[in-house]
Amino acid sequence: MKILCICLSSGIQRTLSFENFCKGQVNRTSDFIENLSGKAVNTARVISQLKEQDAARFKKLTVSVLCPEGKDNKAQFKFLAQKESFKIKTVTIKGRTRQCWTLLEKDGTTTEVIADEKAEENLRNIYIEAQGKILSKLERLTDRYRTVVFAGSCPSYFDADFPAKICRIVKNCGCRLLADFTGTALTETLKVCTPDIIKINQEEFASTFMNKKSSQVSFEELKKAVAEKSEELNNIVIVTRGEESTVSAEKGQLTVTDCEKLVPVNTTGCGDSFNAGFISEYVLSGNLEEALKLGTWCASRNAESLCPGSLK
Repeated sequence: MKILCICLSSGIQRTLSFENFCKGQVNRTSDFIENLSGKAVNTARVISQLKEQDAARFKKLTVSVLCPEGKDNKAQFKFLAQKESFKIKTVTIKGRTRQCWTLLEKDGTTTEVIADEKAEENLRNIYIEAQGKILSKLERLTDRYRTVVFAGSCPSYFDADFPAKICRIVKNCGCRLLADFTGTALTETLKVCTPDIIKINQEEFASTFMNKKSSQVSFEELKKAVAEKSEELNNIVIVTRGEESTVSAEKGQLTVTDCEKLVPVNTTGCGDSFNAGFISEYVLSGNLEEALKLGTWCASRNAESLCPGSLK
């Protein structure tokens, strides 16, 4: 029942609300919240909130996060980490933890701004050392955690095959792995191991596995491709589609799960919240259909929440 969430792109996020954000003008707001972010961080937060809401059902569930933290804004990271109800295990790296801003407008428009740290060639040895520390810490943790959620992009200062190395360690230790990343990171991972669950959105699935833009793929084509990919990989493939139904397949057996119709407040973190609900139920019962339902419910509650990666 212990879940480890791995987040290579951890962040410090401010969510700011505006009546109307005007490009090219000074925009002021005193209505904002600040919290840690990153896909796997958001997932851990929602898992911990699920446990708070239904302590009887999820009482044996525990969740922790493994992520890098930037040396230059480490104090701010630690301050925000103390507000979380889950444990955060960190490796300190050169530079800053990336910063993100979510701009919310009254009409429901959501704009995400992310400031990534640049890779510096003269610090190559430091980045290599940091990767080694993360892998070393992961190897020690896999004896204690039997399920791993690895989500989010790989920073440019890490090697392109670093996610694949992480996944290989996880699978070699016999852990269940949910992978939520795409592109080169995913294709390199599939060369060395197969995640038990691959969860990505339609745009990511189309570009990674169909060599197409999402707009070029019909619903029928998508369902066929998802079923075929899950059969080929002998695993579970889940493709979320925003407001539209989720398409998934287990070893070729297709499932379509409807989404709730609602008025969103903040859609940032909906995919991460889906991961939280899905893996919590799947670890508990092993029931795919119920896991998809809880994942959908968590994504919907997140969309109604101001804080990204949150049920409230």
